[in-house]
Amino acid sequence: MGIDLFGRGEAEARFSHDGWRNCLNLALAFGWRPAGTVHRHEYMGPPNGWPGDYVTNDFQLVTDDDAKALATALRRALRARRTKRRLTKKQQGAWSATRMNVICGLAKFCEAGSFSIC
Repeated sequence: MGIDLFGRGEAEARFSHDGWRNCLNLALAFGWRPAGTVHRHEYMGPPNGWPGDYVTNDFQLVTDDDAKALATALRRALRARRTKRRLTKKQQGAWSATRMNVICGLAKFCEAGSFSIC
C-alpha cells in the first residue's frame, strides 16, 4: 500500500510511502513552505489535533495555493539540476533518492491545483 493522489478530473498519481516522502523532502529543500493539509472532516468542524499531515493517506486535501507552491519548488529543483547549479548539502541529499521524470510528473500534477491524499 502506498500513497495515491487524486486531483481534478481523472488526474491521479501513485507513490510508495518512501517515494512520496522523497518528493516532499525535495520540495522542502528547494523552498516549499507547506501550508498544511485540510482534514476531510474539517468542513463539518476542525478535528482535534489534526497536524495537517502530508505523509498519511487519510483523504486529506492539499489546497490550490499549496499544490501550486509545491509545483513551483519542484520546478525550481528541476531547473537547478538541469543547469547544474551548485546545490546545498540538503538539496543534494534530497535529489539522491529521486528521479527527474518522477519530479516532472508530480510538478505537472500539482500545477493543476488541489488534490486529495488517499
